[in-house]
Amino acid sequence: MLGRRTFGNSLPGLLLLTLLFVSVLGVSPVRAVAISPPCGATLTGSNTLGSDVGPCFGNGLIIGGSGTTLNCAGHTISGAGSGAGVWIADVDHVMVKNCVVTGFYTGYYLFDVSASSLTKDNATRNAQVGFSTYSSLQNVFKRTAATNNGGEGYLLSGSSNGNQLTQNYAINNTWWGFYFQTSHGNVLKSNYAVGNGLDGFIFDNAPEIVKSNTAIANGASGFLFYNGGDNSFLSGNRAFNNSEAGFKVVGSGNVTLRNNWASGSAVGYRLQNSPAATLARNSASNNTNEGYWLDSGSGGATLVKNTARTTAGYGFAIGSSSNTLDWNVAERNGAAGFYLYGTAVNNTLERNLARWNLGDGYWVEGSSNSFRMNIGSANGGAGFYLFNASSNYFFRNTANTNAGAGNVTGWGYFLVGSSGNTLIKNTAYNDGYGFWLDPNSLGNNVTRNSVKSSGQLQLRGFYDLSTGAATLGTANFYSMNVCNNGKQATWTPSLPDVSSPF
Repeated sequence: MLGRRTFGNSLPGLLLLTLLFVSVLGVSPVRAVAISPPCGATLTGSNTLGSDVGPCFGNGLIIGGSGTTLNCAGHTISGAGSGAGVWIADVDHVMVKNCVVTGFYTGYYLFDVSASSLTKDNATRNAQVGFSTYSSLQNVFKRTAATNNGGEGYLLSGSSNGNQLTQNYAINNTWWGFYFQTSHGNVLKSNYAVGNGLDGFIFDNAPEIVKSNTAIANGASGFLFYNGGDNSFLSGNRAFNNSEAGFKVVGSGNVTLRNNWASGSAVGYRLQNSPAATLARNSASNNTNEGYWLDSGSGGATLVKNTARTTAGYGFAIGSSSNTLDWNVAERNGAAGFYLYGTAVNNTLERNLARWNLGDGYWVEGSSNSFRMNIGSANGGAGFYLFNASSNYFFRNTANTNAGAGNVTGWGYFLVGSSGNTLIKNTAYNDGYGFWLDPNSLGNNVTRNSVKSSGQLQLRGFYDLSTGAATLGTANFYSMNVCNNGKQATWTPSLPDVSSPF
């Protein structure tokens, strides 16, 4: 009827009547009853602990059915060195939260568990593993911590696939912080591995997505992909002060590292037998050896817009073939900015910058490599140093203000025992020597290059110590080179201290 108000047939009305009923009768809302189960108890339904459990000989608490919830409310489940503090097997949609587990062989053990979550749980001082899963799928670990355990902080094995780990901490565990073994498609985000005895994060035959995680002061590498971590993706991670590499990839192909930071480790980024990697916009600084190191089995990589700064050794050490390096920067390193050694063949370097390195800008020992539009500036040795290097191609590169001891003995382009190389349209200025070729550098083609001096710094524009039947009695070929601010390079045999200066 119009104007008549009723509570009986509307949700607001029912809610108001219920509240009035509760108020009048003095009835309180139903609350979960806290329990104090014994060691080894099997739980189903919803459970909240009202006291600590243990010490237990064997398992602490057992989750006995799907949909079970265990809220420890901050209480501790303690053990005597065996079993698991919380045992979960053959169930799904389980929730475990706010628990502290200590003194067991394993803190939390998940076997054939799916679609479950562990939140704000702590595993500390267990004999082996803090959190362990086997054949467990699509579970969530969030804001948990594994500290001071005798083995791994977290161990996911036996095809534990598709799990998510977010904001978890592995600290001071004896072995690894996070260990993924034969488990695929897990996603790690914003986790921390600090002070663990071996690697912070290790992925053994376990390709994963790893974003915004941090590894600090671990006893081996910060992040290790080993034995089949193909197609893994690492982005926005940080590795500081780890004993070996910040990021190490072994036997894993097509791995992508993007926007990561490695500092204070032995090597920033180490690739072994890992072909076709992509490294983009990563940073390496203050490492004690190399910033980036690709061995002979790590060919076909693409390195774009990475930086190597203030590393004690080489900025980029490349020992493999068919890599592409573009727009990378090596600055203030203790040795050469870029070092191509051993089996470094068919590599392409374009638009890279090497400056302020104590050694050479680019040290090349390989063959059939291509250098285009790179810059070697203000390095302690040569801008470009070729040592026993053959059939390399240099086009439109710039070497400037490279001056060794006393700022008078540096080189723009320095060839030692290097033959059959082609240098076209390169520029050298303000170097001690523009182009220097030693007596064992033969059959090189030096065409349309330019040398410019500044004040008294330039000792020689073109300085060739070889002898032969090529240009002007040298063993090399020169054509249309320009020296000293536009003056054509000239032969000056009257100088007594050189055999073939230009």
